[in-house]
Amino acid sequence: MEAGPDALFVEPSGLAVDGDHLIVADCGNNRLQVLGKDGRVVSSITHYEDEGKRTPLNGPTALAIDQEQSLYVLVGSTPRRKDPRVERTLAEVRKAVVAEAGEPPEAPRKLIKLKSWRRPDLLAASRPLHPDVLQIAVDGGAS
Repeated sequence: MEAGPDALFVEPSGLAVDGDHLIVADCGNNRLQVLGKDGRVVSSITHYEDEGKRTPLNGPTALAIDQEQSLYVLVGSTPRRKDPRVERTLAEVRKAVVAEAGEPPEAPRKLIKLKSWRRPDLLAASRPLHPDVLQIAVDGGAS
């Protein structure tokens, strides 16, 4: 695997295989990393095209590829926050827990269909999905 900060994953959440390439949903870095057979990064995808506009991949998690090589990605409506798991004092942890308890629930996620990882053009997008529906799909191994 490649070394350096760009090669590190933060919350890798989903995998898909496209021929000789492994696609990793790097949720914490708001990107997809495409790796070759040798483990080196072939492509790093942080945006997709939607009617000529670059749209960021916010917190991608689940991945799937269909027979036409279209790539399905479960994305959030807002960028993923930086990983809070850093060394902190007990007072800082208490403050963070209290602050998060008062926050509204996470914005809904949606499923997007891209032409491919080589050409991340948006082909379709779902309406915002209810969190319970997502959990059922993940628990049931929906494909």
